[in-house]
Amino acid sequence: MRLRNIILVLALLAALAVTSGGYLYYASLKQAAFNQKDDHAETRIELLKRQLAMYLSEHIKPVKALAGIEELETALKRKDTVSIKEVNPVLDNFANALDLDVCYLMDDKGLTIASSNRTAQDSFVGKNFSFRPYFKNALAGDTATYLALGTTSGKRGVYYSHPVYDSQTAALLGVAVIKASVELVEALLFTDYQGILLVTDPNGIIFISNKNELRFKMMWELSQERIQKIQESRQFGRGPWPWAGFYITKDRHVENQNKKGHPFSAEKGKGTTICCSVPERSHF
Repeated sequence: MRLRNIILVLALLAALAVTSGGYLYYASLKQAAFNQKDDHAETRIELLKRQLAMYLSEHIKPVKALAGIEELETALKRKDTVSIKEVNPVLDNFANALDLDVCYLMDDKGLTIASSNRTAQDSFVGKNFSFRPYFKNALAGDTATYLALGTTSGKRGVYYSHPVYDSQTAALLGVAVIKASVELVEALLFTDYQGILLVTDPNGIIFISNKNELRFKMMWELSQERIQKIQESRQFGRGPWPWAGFYITKDRHVENQNKKGHPFSAEKGKGTTICCSVPERSHF
């Protein structure tokens, strides 16, 4: 009888050991899979950040070159029909050669006096964009890069601006601007990727994504005060911007409202964007 009890206890202990070992093996395998996916996500994010940085800096030199062309200086000084007629082909050539959405010239008050889209229904000529940060920064003497939804065209774009100076007095006359397409960067960087890739502004407004349904949504819940400031900036239109339902967890992952986990990484660019990659995380 005693031997039978001993054998029973040993059998129970053996079963417990097998069960515990199996669970520990399963947990170890699960964690290894998570770590592997996280490492892959971080590598992917790093590559995307570099590619995005290259894209966002692609037209900085061209806009500087555009701002230094004599016809732009003359047009800003005279603002007459002849000088505007002479600057138009310059803007057209830049827009066509660089495959841009539009190139335009603003005076020191933010009024667009010439544009490559002057014959289009959504022409920028006569429009005042003095409220845009890319104009204010250029007016302060800086080269600016800015992501925004066009207030006239209703199209997303990357804006590059640079001041135009008087070659004799060095006085600031106006601002040259290049607008490049956002659709191009989505096609180049996000094609055929199965997870979720997106770019937001520092507030978390999703501006670029491989998921159409996520664009112009808030990645995080924002206070009414911050939403009001976003509305006042007119960077992303009038809104509203629904919440996409993401949370940051303590382990630096992101969960959606269905508690589905995603590896996550974010890095602020030059005060304009955060690049994030949230590929689907495996579930066991």
